[in-house]
Amino acid sequence: MSGDILAIVQTVAIVAGMIVMLMRIGRRDQVLEQTDRGLQELSAITKDLLRSVVALSTTVKHHDEMMKGISRRVERLEHKD
Repeated sequence: MSGDILAIVQTVAIVAGMIVMLMRIGRRDQVLEQTDRGLQELSAITKDLLRSVVALSTTVKHHDEMMKGISRRVERLEHKD
């Protein structure tokens, strides 16, 4: 009889251990999924930021060229007199 009780207790302990392991694996998977979603969002933000920087650089370069052209024209007008 005591052997049967010991077997039942061991079985319960093994089942409880398996349940705890499965719960830990589930939590780990959830953390990995959240991390993956965060990294994907960060990647999208980085791409958008890069596009913005490139567009801004192009705009600044364009405006710089325009300002240089205007400056040359003003200098030519000043030297005509």
